Formats: sequence, structure tokens, C-alpha cells
Amino acid sequence: MGKSGRGEMFIWRYDPDTKKVDVYEWTRESDFFVFADSNGFGIGMGFKYGIYVNKTLERGSSSETKTFGNPMLSRKEDFEVEEIEVWAPD
Repeated sequence: MGKSGRGEMFIWRYDPDTKKVDVYEWTRESDFFVFADSNGFGIGMGFKYGIYVNKTLERGSSSETKTFGNPMLSRKEDFEVEEIEVWAPD
């Protein structure tokens, strides 16, 4: 439990209307990268998380963050999770 992560992290948003990918890298305004506890996990931090997913991986939310300087990444703040994809370096 708690926070961790590194400045190499980023979050991104895909706009299906414009077919554009917006990438948000670390702003250095906050070192809050990843948080996890028994209720779910969050990435980035402002007033809320850039991306938050609950423990059942069924519901999520998105908000602006100081960590990445991103806008809300979803069309609505609260959303239903359709898929989760995780990448890791070799």
C-alpha cells in the first residue's frame, strides 16, 4: 500500500474522433505516480487521480492531475471499465 513510481511514467488519451493520441509526461509538480490499497489503484494525483480503477476492475474515474498536467482523460469523470491493458519493459 502507498505511493510509488518514477519520472519515466506517463499517461495518455486517445480521441477516436480525431484519431489523435495525447501523451502527458511528468510535470515535476508532484511525485505522486501510483497509489494502491485494498479499494483500488490510482495513477497521478491532483484533487483526484488521473486514472482510478476500483478493486473489482469494473468502475473507474479520471480527473486533472498535477503529476502529469493532464485534463480529464475520459468523456465523463466516472466510467465503466471495458478493458485493461498493462505494459511493462522487458
